[in-house]
Amino acid sequence: METVSMTSAYVWALITVAIFFCIAILCANMIAYRPNDPGTTKRRSTFWALGVVGVVVGFFINYYFASKIDVPTLNASYTLNSCIAAGISLVVYIILGFALSKMFPRAKVGTWF
Repeated sequence: METVSMTSAYVWALITVAIFFCIAILCANMIAYRPNDPGTTKRRSTFWALGVVGVVVGFFINYYFASKIDVPTLNASYTLNSCIAAGISLVVYIILGFALSKMFPRAKVGTWF
C-alpha cells in the first residue's frame, strides 16, 4: 500500500467519532427518567465513555492502515497524522456534545454538560 493519502487518517477518525456520537445520542435517549434518579450521571458518564472509546477505535483503525504501509517515512507520517486526527476528533466530539446539550437543555442530551 504505497499510495496513501494522509487525509484518510482524519476522515476515518471523524467518521468513527461521528458514529460513536450517534450511539451516544441513542444511549442518552434510552436511559429513562426515574422518580428519584433522573439519570443525569448515567447519561454524562455514557457520553464521556463513548467519546473515549470512539477516539481509541478511530486511532486503532488508522493504526491498522498505517501497518500496511511499507515505506518507513510514509508510515511514520501516517502514524503522526493518526495521532493528530485522534486529538482533533476528541475536540470535535466535545464541541458537538456541548453544542447539542445547550441547544436542547430540556431534552435528555441536555444533561451531558
